[in-house]
Amino acid sequence: MRVRLALAAQLALMLALAGPASGAPPDGHRVALGAEMSTFGAEAGSFTDPGSRRLFREHFDSLSPGNELKWEYVEPEPGEFDFSHADRMLDFAERHGAEFRGPALIWHWQMPRWVWSRDSGLAQYGVNETGRPSWTPQALTRTMRRHIREVVGHYRGRIRTWDVVNEAVGDNGALRDNWLFPQVVGPAYIAKAFRIAHRADPEARLAYNDYGIEVQNPKSDGVYRLLRDLIARGVSVDQLGIQGHMDINAAVPAVGDLVANMTRFAELGLEIEITELDVALPQGAPMSAELLAHQAAIYGALAEACQQVEACRTLTVWGVSDNHTWLADTNPLPFDSGYQPKPAWDALMTALR
Repeated sequence: MRVRLALAAQLALMLALAGPASGAPPDGHRVALGAEMSTFGAEAGSFTDPGSRRLFREHFDSLSPGNELKWEYVEPEPGEFDFSHADRMLDFAERHGAEFRGPALIWHWQMPRWVWSRDSGLAQYGVNETGRPSWTPQALTRTMRRHIREVVGHYRGRIRTWDVVNEAVGDNGALRDNWLFPQVVGPAYIAKAFRIAHRADPEARLAYNDYGIEVQNPKSDGVYRLLRDLIARGVSVDQLGIQGHMDINAAVPAVGDLVANMTRFAELGLEIEITELDVALPQGAPMSAELLAHQAAIYGALAEACQQVEACRTLTVWGVSDNHTWLADTNPLPFDSGYQPKPAWDALMTALR
C-alpha cells in the first residue's frame, strides 16, 4: 500500500508539472483508443499472442498493423502483392468492431530490396550495372502510382484512414532530400502520392504522419508549412498523425503547449491523431516507482491534450504490452509483460474518461 501511495503522489506531482489543461473537454468529445500489433518484424508475435489479443478486445477501438502494409512486405517483388497478413488483421478488427489504420504508403524505411537493388538484371526497374538507382522521374512516379493504387484499391471502402506519406520532414524543418523519391521525383512526390491515394479511394481519410512534432519546434513548423501549402493547392490531406515516440529522458510536456500545437493544425481543417505513442524507460532498468510515474505523466499529458482538442479523434499506442515492442528491454507500453496495467494505463484512462 505504501508503494502504491508513493507512486500515486509522484504521478500527481508529474501531472501538475505538466501544466493546466486549456479549458474543459468539448461536450460529447470521445477519443478512441487504438493499438498497434504485428505478425512479424520488430514486434513479431503480438498479433498471434493470446494475451495481447485479449487486451485488444477488452480495451481498444482501433488497430494499426505494425509491418503488414509496409512496402517491403506488401510488394516484396515488383508487381507481386501479398495482402494475406494484412487481410487477416483487418478481418480480426472488423469482427470486433474496430477501426483499422493503414500505414505507411510512402516512407524512406522498410522499402523492398528491388527498389534499391544492385542486380543489373533489374534494370527495367530502375537499376543500372553500377548499382545506383537509375530511375527516371516518370518511371519512379509510375511505380509509386501502381503501388498506391493496388494497396489502397485492394482495401477501398474497408480501411478508412491511410498514412500516405511518413516522415518527409527533417528535424530542422526542411524536407528530407536524402532518399530516392525526393532525389528523383523531387518535392512533388508528396502531393502526387496524396492525389493518387485520393483517386484510389475518394472516401478514405488521408494523413501525413511524423515523429518529434508534439509541440511547436522547427520540425513541427516545417510540417505545418508543408501541410498548409498542400491544402492551399487543393491536395486532399485530411489528417495529421503525431507519432508520440518519447523516452523517459524527456521532460513531461506541458498540456497547454501540446494543445496549442494541435490547435494550429486543426485550424487548417485537419483531424489530429496520436498514432504511435510509447515512452521508453532506460534499457534494462528496473521499473522503479519514480520511472513509472514519469512514464505515466508523459502518457497522461498526451492523452489530456488530445482530449482537450476536439479535432483529436484517436490516440494509438505502438504496441499493447511490454512483451512485444520495437523498443526491446525498455518497457515502453501501458501494460507490462504480465499483461497487467501500469500507471501509464491509469493515466490514459484518467485523461480520456
